[in-house]
Amino acid sequence: MPDASAAQAFVTAVQTAAISGPLLVVATSDTVGRFAPDWAVACQDLELHYRVLVVEPDCPLAADDIATEAARLSAGGILAVGPDGLVITATVAARQSGLPLAILAEG
Repeated sequence: MPDASAAQAFVTAVQTAAISGPLLVVATSDTVGRFAPDWAVACQDLELHYRVLVVEPDCPLAADDIATEAARLSAGGILAVGPDGLVITATVAARQSGLPLAILAEG
């Protein structure tokens, strides 16, 4: 069952970063398993198309994968959900892509 507070945190992060258009959510597999239902509710509330990309948190090569997926999606922004390593990697990808980045603390 979705958690309303987690969905609201998602909405707040996206709105704070002023992301519109398709959203690329970048997270670890554990995070996706815990929060995917909340993200679905949040994106429905925002009327926002999104895609989730699962990456390893400490893989610097993942920045290229994130940037490539963002381009395929024609993303309007990236939301990083996870540990510091994942956030750093997503930050690199957002800079490469010229996209806004939202960060949602895991937990």
